Amino acid sequence: MLESGQTTLLVDVGLGRKEMLRRFEALGRECPEHVDAILISHEHSDHSSGLGQMQREWDCPAYLTEPTYREILRMLAESGAKKRVERVEYIRPGLRLQIGDIEIIPFAIPHDAADPVGYAFRANGVKVVIVTDLGYLPELVKHHLREADFLILESNHDLEMLKVGPYPWYIKQRVMSRTGHLSNSIVSEFLADAELFDARARHPTRARSAAHVFDDRAGLIDDAPRARSQCEAEVDVLAVDGRETGVEPADGDERGAADEQAGRRGVIDGSPKVVLGPVGDVAVAVLTNP
Repeated sequence: MLESGQTTLLVDVGLGRKEMLRRFEALGRECPEHVDAILISHEHSDHSSGLGQMQREWDCPAYLTEPTYREILRMLAESGAKKRVERVEYIRPGLRLQIGDIEIIPFAIPHDAADPVGYAFRANGVKVVIVTDLGYLPELVKHHLREADFLILESNHDLEMLKVGPYPWYIKQRVMSRTGHLSNSIVSEFLADAELFDARARHPTRARSAAHVFDDRAGLIDDAPRARSQCEAEVDVLAVDGRETGVEPADGDERGAADEQAGRRGVIDGSPKVVLGPVGDVAVAVLTNP
C-alpha cells in the first residue's frame, strides 16, 4: 500500500477483507476507509483473489492489463465463484498513468502469467518501485529499478534447498525457469553490483528498503531459520566500496512454538512480513501473502 498526501493505492490483493484487517491491526493501524485504486501485477490467485471483495469494500477501480483481466474472469468462471470484478481500467506496459498525485509506470516482467507487470511510482519527489514474481532481471527491469528511493524486489527461494527439496520436479523447473522466481542469491548479487544497481534505494533515517520479501506460495523454504540466516548474511554484505544500500532484513527472529511449526511447513513466520516508510512524504506498507 502506498500513501501520499492525497492518494492511497494498493498493489495486488491476494488477501480477503478479514485477513487484510488482521494485518493492518498487526501494523498498529486501522484499515484505510478509502483507497483510490487497486493495481494488479498479474492474475495468480495470491495476487488477485481478493480483488472483487476489496473493490466493493473501498468502492474503487482496478487497474490491470486487458490480458490479465481476461485471465481473472476465466479463473472465476472455472471456479464457479460468484465474485465479480467491476470498474476496470486497462493499463499497458510502458504507458504512464496518473492517479491523484502519483505518477505510475507499469513495466513488463518475465513471469508465467498472461501479461505480468511491475510498477514504478513517483510522488512528492520520491520514487517507489514494486516488482515481484519474475524469473530473471532483464535490462528493462533494471532500468526501472534505478533511482528508486524505496525498492521492493522479491526473491523466494534458496537454489540449493530447492534442488534437494521434496517438491515435484515440474515445480522446481517452473521456479528456476526464466519465467519463474528469483533466488535469494541472484537478488543479493544484483544489489551488491555497483555497475548494475545505483544503491539509491534507501532513506537515511527510519525507512527501510526490502530486498527480500519471503513467501511460501511455492512451498520452497524447507528450513526457515536457515533461509533467514542465509539471506540476512547476504544482505549484510550489500555495502560495496562504501555504497550503503539501506537494505535490511525483516524483523522477527524470535518466534514462539506456533511460528516454529509454521517455519517447518515453509513459512518464515506467522505474522505479516512488513516494511514501512515513510520515505520522504510517501508512506509504504507491505503485507505479503504467506
